[in-house]
Amino acid sequence: MALDATYSSLSDLQDKIAELLVSYYGSLESFKLLPIPSCTVEELPTCIHEFAEKLRMIAQKDKLHDLNNISDEVTQVGSKLKYLLRLK
Repeated sequence: MALDATYSSLSDLQDKIAELLVSYYGSLESFKLLPIPSCTVEELPTCIHEFAEKLRMIAQKDKLHDLNNISDEVTQVGSKLKYLLRLK
């Protein structure tokens, strides 16, 4: 259940990120996509937090305040998953 909710949330955020990047950079091809590491279920919250931090760094470098807000949403997804995994 926790992974389903995480996947759904990340899928929605993926769309937001893509739309935002296209609006700023013209296409996704002009933006270097961040590699997605392989993670175990236990490592997934950390991987999500690391991805959010990379987004935040890009947002701050290019002064993209709305991307910074999305990075906060990604962090929340990772934090919620971390909490839910502790309940099992």
